Amino acid sequence: MLKGENHNLDILGDAAIFDNVKRFPMRVKCASLAWRTLERIIDEREQKKAGE
Repeated sequence: MLKGENHNLDILGDAAIFDNVKRFPMRVKCASLAWRTLERIIDEREQKKAGE
């Protein structure tokens, strides 16, 4: 969605606000930072659990 892909905005709820970010390509990295951080935390926790 941040890169201009079409998505059904009705099912996205509050996340639909990111639809406007595609108009400002220089902001895509900023807008996706929290998402990428959350993904990394989840991945690290899953790896940690697998190693226990």
